[in-house]
Amino acid sequence: MNQKTLFEGPSSPPESTSGGGKGTRWCPGCQTYFRPYNAAWGYQKYCSAHCRYRAAEATEFQETGRDAVGRLPAEAARDKALEKVAKAKFREEVLAMIEGLPPGSVVTGEDIRLTGTALEIKPHHPNAWGAVVMHAIRKGMLEATGEMRKPKTVKSHARKIQVYRRK
Repeated sequence: MNQKTLFEGPSSPPESTSGGGKGTRWCPGCQTYFRPYNAAWGYQKYCSAHCRYRAAEATEFQETGRDAVGRLPAEAARDKALEKVAKAKFREEVLAMIEGLPPGSVVTGEDIRLTGTALEIKPHHPNAWGAVVMHAIRKGMLEATGEMRKPKTVKSHARKIQVYRRK
């Protein structure tokens, strides 16, 4: 990615908007109005460094709809979140727990979470439990049975969850 691409993006707000109000500026990265953090910093083209890179990524997606690796935007976001979990010790502990299950045993993601919590395995974020279960499926440790069950915990609101079999 060259430096010119890094700063490209819509440079002006859409004509149909009435503006963001007094003291606001248009951010071409996220395409919204923003207020500079400090007037002493002067003019800021983007509301944050994140938007600068986001604008550059948008130009890559415009032509093909895919990033340099060939992933769709949603796939790239999912893989980024999974990578964050991959770096944690948490993942290794949960995978070891899943490997300890006897072959053919039937479990849900909730069962794995409840057992891990009882063993004092704590993630950096609650959504990490689902990411580790997805990793175990991709690794071939678990397979979906096609069966759905209602979870045991109240906070799950009796929604249906997938049942997996240990390979």
